[in-house]
Amino acid sequence: MHKHLTAKHIRLFCIILFVVGIVGFAGYRSFGLLKGAEVSIANITDGSTSDGVVTVSGTTKHASSININGRQIILDETGSFTDTLLLPPGASTVTVSAKDTLSRTNNTLFHLYRHPDAFGMKTLPRASSDTITNYQ
Repeated sequence: MHKHLTAKHIRLFCIILFVVGIVGFAGYRSFGLLKGAEVSIANITDGSTSDGVVTVSGTTKHASSININGRQIILDETGSFTDTLLLPPGASTVTVSAKDTLSRTNNTLFHLYRHPDAFGMKTLPRASSDTITNYQ
């Protein structure tokens, strides 16, 4: 004996399909929240050498705020950011922190080195006494 599909069966099937679609879409959209903030830095690499001025730029997904070395950076509408840093001579650490809407933080560290002679900070040789002229 075969049962025929009735309007009641079709209506029930449509309701179940609608509920499964809504739950699936909500799960897909909330997956990013479960992963946390993601940061992609475009122009610096860990262990690189700098002349002193470093531009940190990148993009983020699922982040509510970005901090670079503790200073908040403004995100544009696409999640992109750019900041320029002046590094002291020698070794430095640049910390990029992304915080998501659930207050979870994702830190990315970059260890950079600035040459001590950058920006004209070269050590000049001492002048010998025969090159000093006394003007009167």
